[in-house]
Amino acid sequence: MQNSKELTKIESQLKAFEKENPSFANYRYFDCDGDPTRCDVFLVGINPSKGLANGKIFWEYWNAQSGFNHEDWLEDYKSENKKNKKREQSPTRRRIEALRDLLKENEHKLLNCNVFSKNTKRATELSHDDKNLEVFRILTKEIKPKWIIVHGDLPKKVIEKVTNYSTNTRKWEFLELDFGSFKSKVMFIPHLFNVALTTEKNKNRNVPLIWDKMESEIKDM
Repeated sequence: MQNSKELTKIESQLKAFEKENPSFANYRYFDCDGDPTRCDVFLVGINPSKGLANGKIFWEYWNAQSGFNHEDWLEDYKSENKKNKKREQSPTRRRIEALRDLLKENEHKLLNCNVFSKNTKRATELSHDDKNLEVFRILTKEIKPKWIIVHGDLPKKVIEKVTNYSTNTRKWEFLELDFGSFKSKVMFIPHLFNVALTTEKNKNRNVPLIWDKMESEIKDM
């Protein structure tokens, strides 16, 4: 049974944010397979590199009873890339989907989001006003993920600021950080673009290593 009450709460908060910030209304706030409240793992980047396909808005993929329609969204994403004569999935997206599948195999659910919601080709193109953390705060506060994987140095700096934590933390190591209303196990890793899909290609920097680190933490808990 879906958590429709919780989904409606997330929806109402995001729409209230949109009302106050209309320029954010056509951004991709997050993607997941179905109910976001059942996602115990967040994958967090700095901001999306592109918007939604074919001029659609986030709510065309959303249902307050079932959550986010990942299948339709991914199909539209691939279709638009083909139309623009690009590879079906970017290297980063391929790794996101590989991680989603791997976690699903191990009975965990992934929500992919960013600290900032506005899409730009490069993060350096974000203006001061674009660096709005409200969507990220809504998602983390309402869902309270047990695990957060932060990929890239830019979102790492933001998360450290949000949690008032500053250290020369090594990558690929989990630590518990306090987000105010909840605590989560957080691991900083390189940007997924620079992470290999298989252990054969790079055993020390690969998608399966994320699950290996999680599994090791779970066993020690």
